[in-house]
Amino acid sequence: MENDVFLNSLSDKVWKTKKARFTAAKRMERFYSFSNISMALTSASLVGVNLIPLLEDKCCPRLTSIITILTIVLSVYVLVISLSLTQARFDNKAENYHACGCELTEYNDILQLYIKENKILDIEEKKECINKYHSIIKRYNLNHSSVDYVRALLECDDKSIGKLARLKNHLQWYIFNCGTIFILIAIIVPIIVPIIYIFYL
Repeated sequence: MENDVFLNSLSDKVWKTKKARFTAAKRMERFYSFSNISMALTSASLVGVNLIPLLEDKCCPRLTSIITILTIVLSVYVLVISLSLTQARFDNKAENYHACGCELTEYNDILQLYIKENKILDIEEKKECINKYHSIIKRYNLNHSSVDYVRALLECDDKSIGKLARLKNHLQWYIFNCGTIFILIAIIVPIIVPIIYIFYL
């Protein structure tokens, strides 16, 4: 009985960790995509801003000043995003999280096999099982956030998550994160350019 408790407990721990790692990989992939979209649209808007004077024979000084300011602001934003992407390494983190999740999946399959076959482990074998789990975690040197962990449980319809925790996680996952900022800028900036042109017609 003690053997079953140990294996089931460890298997459950491995399963939850691998689900959290896959969720973290998904979050990193989303941030990477959103930041690239934001940078692409901002770059296009930057070109659009500089084309505005060509649409008019005469460009008022005030419009010229606004275009100059917008050009500087958008250029700085594109530079900041480029540097942030280099530092954040969303794509590399997504790959590492996913690779860790895959390795944990393989290990969990082995543990499940032990459970089905009623394998009896001695104390040394139990230590080896625990050490294997920790060695996988240490190898990738990345830790998922509590947002990823709770999100993974929610996706599996875990009833132990309370309503307040569910609401908090939904807000963190969909709204209060850097991906939302990237998307908002990607949407707002292209709208500003035609508004400026129409306003000064």
